[in-house]
Amino acid sequence: KVGDSVFGSINSPGKRYGAWATHFCSKEQYITPKPDYLTYYEAAACAGSGKVASCAIIQCCSLQQDDKVLIVGASGGVGNLAVQIAKLKGAYVIGVCSKKNENLVKSLGADRVIDYTSTSYSELLIKENNKMDFVVDFVGGKETEEDSLKVLKKSGKFVTAVGPVKYIGDSKLGWWGITKYLSYICWRALQTQLKKPKYKFVAPTSSVYPIFMEIIEENSIKPIIDKVISFDQQEIKEAIKYVKTHRASGKVVIQINHT
Repeated sequence: KVGDSVFGSINSPGKRYGAWATHFCSKEQYITPKPDYLTYYEAAACAGSGKVASCAIIQCCSLQQDDKVLIVGASGGVGNLAVQIAKLKGAYVIGVCSKKNENLVKSLGADRVIDYTSTSYSELLIKENNKMDFVVDFVGGKETEEDSLKVLKKSGKFVTAVGPVKYIGDSKLGWWGITKYLSYICWRALQTQLKKPKYKFVAPTSSVYPIFMEIIEENSIKPIIDKVISFDQQEIKEAIKYVKTHRASGKVVIQINHT
């Protein structure tokens, strides 16, 4: 009702953007009351990322108790939520991040953290003969996919929210680039019907909303915020540059000042 504190999205995933504004319209199905335990900043930080993380961990992985999950990009805006959700489902979680974020990822519940700046996670796990049930990728790129396939069980699954282009969104692909990108994802998905491990691209739909909302309502996760900036054109430009360095721990949130 009027006056309620809510959070959510403008529209269904991937269809429309424009939340950097003082006012916007959204359908009722895409918003929900903000839980008291989340601050406004935290609610904003997990409104979109939480749906991607829920889709990746719950819908794409279908985790069972004690499944081994490797999360690449575990300290990022989506990865930090994925670690928490995977632990809620009883998985054994290994997070891949930089050394500076090791303690952060451990604090989220990760059973183990691998510093990608000092060692190759694939080489390390192969040496240990440590095979994963799932690898969930929030970084992207064919190199990440190739490394991940090396550490998966034959019955395992590679789940990516990014695809064959590392840090997609940093640059414009163009129509030809988009066509190649989508063709690769479709080809890999079809190929793994015959050749294991399986390949799964994370594509959230409206079906993930109730799943994510149930997790949130249980006071189960706490999104990580790297910094909060003002609703100022120059600050937003600087924040975009910062996010593109891929060194942010969690989310960068814009504070909308009411007048």
